Amino acid sequence: MRRILAAGLLGSALALSACTAADPSPAPTPKSEPTTQSPTQSPKLADAELFPIDNNQVYLEIPKDWSFDTPSCKTDCSEWDQIEFYDGEKNHVLTLLPNTATSTDGDMNLYDRKVLMRTEQPDLKVPGLDYIPRSVIAEYWRAENQETSKKATGLSIAMVDDEILEKSGKEPALYYFKMNDENWPMFFVDSSYLYKRIGSNPREQAAADFVASDEYALIEKIMLTVRTAGG
Repeated sequence: MRRILAAGLLGSALALSACTAADPSPAPTPKSEPTTQSPTQSPKLADAELFPIDNNQVYLEIPKDWSFDTPSCKTDCSEWDQIEFYDGEKNHVLTLLPNTATSTDGDMNLYDRKVLMRTEQPDLKVPGLDYIPRSVIAEYWRAENQETSKKATGLSIAMVDDEILEKSGKEPALYYFKMNDENWPMFFVDSSYLYKRIGSNPREQAAADFVASDEYALIEKIMLTVRTAGG
């Protein structure tokens, strides 16, 4: 492009000098190079500012466009009533049981587990509560039913007591954490939410890709803000 432009200017100058030698042609005005702007990066989900929810059962922080509901009660909720958390698109993402009495009865599977991500919650120094080490984990698992030999795979994302996690083996396990000697909450990502993202019986790579996503980073950030439950 520069060569073509230079030849054109030279031809114009020669033509003008042939018409009148006394009148030198004006120097061509140099063209400015176009400026290029780097594309503006959209803000990451995990950078979203979090705000405390208005609920006396639990302290938790969520983004401004998220919401929560207590489907089994509207007023006078007890420590046994679960709390569900929804993202800005009204997807049910998280479930919190402030206190739980569930069990693994009926689960006939044996599990092969692999922790893809583990982030310890720091001691938040809540007055009146002793710190009991716990972590948010993303665990990929393979299961085989001992009665039917049916196999399945999945991804579980939950907050779990570190001691419980270390003891987990092939047997069915409940992932809960302890705030004190009386309250054992369960806090986990809803299975239907994960199904929409990685499908049923996902491969390990699909689970790992989700755990590496900005979406997972936001979920983990939210879960790590939980401080009290059932008290």
